[in-house]
Amino acid sequence: MNLVSNTNKKECELCKIIQALNSKKQRGNVPKEERKRLEKIIDNNKQSINEFQGIKYENKNFKHKYIILLRRSLSDVLTHQIEDANIRDWIENFNFPDSLKNWKYEGWRENRKDKNGQPKHKETKFFLYYSLKINGEFYYANVKMHKDYGEVLYTIESIKPWDLIEGEPPE
Repeated sequence: MNLVSNTNKKECELCKIIQALNSKKQRGNVPKEERKRLEKIIDNNKQSINEFQGIKYENKNFKHKYIILLRRSLSDVLTHQIEDANIRDWIENFNFPDSLKNWKYEGWRENRKDKNGQPKHKETKFFLYYSLKINGEFYYANVKMHKDYGEVLYTIESIKPWDLIEGEPPE
């Protein structure tokens, strides 16, 4: 496969993935002290989040008019993308609700299946994606459409999901 060619959409997506992985490798491993420092910041933020209902941020740009942050939402973001310096910076400077402003709806995707054909996230109907900028770079907020809570922040990714479906999600 010629990765330089822009004639094939899959090739273009593969190039983006390789570039993103290479840029993450250049950032190196995250020292244990840095991880602990960020976890302490997250723990401090958790104190302002209701342990049973989370905290709701309303915005007309969201598909269901609000996103919920659960106490574990910021931990999930950090766990999935700890190697990414921009994500670490976003966590360090997290300020509710400013950190959730200016997100743009991009589409949705189905709940992926595990090796046994079962949904990977049983509590999730599907996922919604919003684009945002962190330090001038584009990212995709991965938001669970949770069966009980509604839209819940799950991760923030540097690569556009390959199975993103543009348009409205199922209801």
